[in-house]
Amino acid sequence: MSAAPSDPTLEQRKQQLMEEAARYQALVEHIPAIVYLDLPQEDETLYVSPQLEQILGVTPQRYVEEEDDLWVAMLHPDDRDRVLREYEGFLERGGPDIGDYRMVRPDGRIVWIRDRSKPVRDEHGRVVIEQGVMFDITEFKEAEATREREVRLLTRVEEIGRDFTELVMREAGIRAILGRLSDIARNPVVLEDAAHQLVEFTAHDTPVDEVLATWETHSRTGHEDRAGVGGARIEEGDPVCAWVPIALRDGAWGRLHLLEIEEPSDEVDLLALDRAAASIGLSLLLQRDAANRAERAGSAFVADLAADRYGSAAEILQRARALGTDLSRRSLGALAVQPRDALPAERERQQLRWNLLEETRAAAATEGAACLAALEGDQVLAVIGARHDDIREALDRIGSEALQRIEDRFGIAAVAGASAAEGPADLGRSLQQAGEAALYGGRTGGGVHHFSDLGIHHLLAQLSEGPALARFVESELAPLLTHDARSSSPLVPTLRVYLANGGRKSPSARDLHIERRSLYHRLARIEKLLGRKLDDAETRVKLDVAVRGLDLLRARSRT
Repeated sequence: MSAAPSDPTLEQRKQQLMEEAARYQALVEHIPAIVYLDLPQEDETLYVSPQLEQILGVTPQRYVEEEDDLWVAMLHPDDRDRVLREYEGFLERGGPDIGDYRMVRPDGRIVWIRDRSKPVRDEHGRVVIEQGVMFDITEFKEAEATREREVRLLTRVEEIGRDFTELVMREAGIRAILGRLSDIARNPVVLEDAAHQLVEFTAHDTPVDEVLATWETHSRTGHEDRAGVGGARIEEGDPVCAWVPIALRDGAWGRLHLLEIEEPSDEVDLLALDRAAASIGLSLLLQRDAANRAERAGSAFVADLAADRYGSAAEILQRARALGTDLSRRSLGALAVQPRDALPAERERQQLRWNLLEETRAAAATEGAACLAALEGDQVLAVIGARHDDIREALDRIGSEALQRIEDRFGIAAVAGASAAEGPADLGRSLQQAGEAALYGGRTGGGVHHFSDLGIHHLLAQLSEGPALARFVESELAPLLTHDARSSSPLVPTLRVYLANGGRKSPSARDLHIERRSLYHRLARIEKLLGRKLDDAETRVKLDVAVRGLDLLRARSRT
């Protein structure tokens, strides 16, 4: 009896299941993720796909057979407690999935995992098997972290930029900007000018003496300017220095340095350094523009005074107060300062004129005097308000101080003219007097010349502007001048000393360092040449005026 044939339908079904299982296994083992099957009640892994070794650096065999739970052991310490709590909740409630977490490979590399599981329950609701997929999302997380870091950085930089802009707009000053930068960078900050002189610094938590000693050494090492390199530069050394140049419209102004004494600098510190340098440059420009506006207003005020454009003393005092200078309850006068010799070419001349102006102001400040000054050609005209009653004494000290400063700092010989004491309504006249005294001093010699001392020189100075004085000198002294031009023994110096001594022979001989007989001989020759007797008082007055006029004309010709 032959055997009953096998059921072809059942055999075909088995073959189909085997083929589907093979295709599923092939699919599972080629997707870029770890597929696993777990028995959660027994803490046992039934299956894990081969991708485990590539992603987590552990073979599937070890992962399955390891007595200790490798999944728990490999969880990142900072994530472990959270992940285990979420996993317990997932098993109890069937969701939600565990949040992203980190695992640490045996080689120490950190891998971010996104774990998506589905529990399979029995008829009693117990989880009997858990099937899931772990995706490697490290690249995504690192990119996300980079984006978040960049956003935080940009937000921080924006906040820093707003801080520095607010300081500039509040006119908080350079020291406040340096203080903010020092707080951000947690290090001392130093600002130097173009001549490498320390302008300002903040020490942060470092002792001031240490900062200054460090800077004294560090500043001598030099910092190489690299053309075309923008932003902060790093100068290696002890300490490391991050620095950035500060440039204004007319060129380099100085440098801002961040000394890494307390902590290394990071990218935020360097960006803050750039923003601080820009803020300092803007602050300096705003200060310069404000100073220029004040300068123009002060110059206009002095020019209006000199032109007598104000109607009353009250108006003058009010205008001065508007410019920040209180002239009330002060002794008032004017000072004029000018070079004795012609200034050089135009560009250098302009700078030297400003130097004269600044030193005149500085001299007034040392006296504690109010000062409104302006340039009129090569001459500085200044209204001075002294604290005490003796304006002559104050003008003399201020003028002498200004001349000394100008000579010491710039090697320029200058002369000053001082007015008489005047009230507010007469300051225009004071400026004219000071200007005339300075012009006279420029023709006759240095020092401070007071208008009240000019006497006849004031009239001679006015006559010297035209031909009248030269004609008078020629009419009085022509024969004597002709003799001196031809002789090696001039007689005009003898006449000058004789007239200065009021016609007295003994002091004249003493001043000339000659014997009286020699003086008598010279005076006789002068009388013969001029055809007049020197004992005549009127003759001596005319000759005295002529000799003074001659000196004034000669001084003017030299300038």
